Amino acid sequence: SFRNIQVIRNNKVVATVDVYDFLLKGMQTANVRLQDQDVIYIPAYSKRVEISGEVKESAIFELKSSETLQNIIDFAKGFTAEAYTAKIKTFQNTNRERRIIDVNEDQFSTYKPQNGDKFVVEAILERFENRVEIIGSVFRPGVYSLDQGLTLSGLIKKAEGVTEDAFLN
Repeated sequence: SFRNIQVIRNNKVVATVDVYDFLLKGMQTANVRLQDQDVIYIPAYSKRVEISGEVKESAIFELKSSETLQNIIDFAKGFTAEAYTAKIKTFQNTNRERRIIDVNEDQFSTYKPQNGDKFVVEAILERFENRVEIIGSVFRPGVYSLDQGLTLSGLIKKAEGVTEDAFLN
């Protein structure tokens, strides 16, 4: 465990250290001065999950029981610019097999992961919601934004008009 390291002095736990504070945030708030005969006890982890895909740092993270999917996203340093953030796919183990759960964006801060969950953040689609293309005898052929109320003549104006060789009939 990186999250529940105990410093034992004279058969009493004098400090519990969460190394994630230091590793992920650079904070040394739980820095404990060791003394002669101190025992450092590192128990086994209780919950580990994996996040991959369009996050800045894909990894396996250890969780405390109170932490949520939002904590995992924060541990992974957030989403990349290409991330589809509306929902995250969760691959979860059951007693017999695996199942997929879609976790919507509004559930990130309340969804409690289970041990062994694998979260996959997918990329956004390679398509546009407001694109129109004009090609041919115009001065600036290419793609343009499809604004509300755009007409063909308005698109031709965006393309800076038709060339001299355009057949206008």
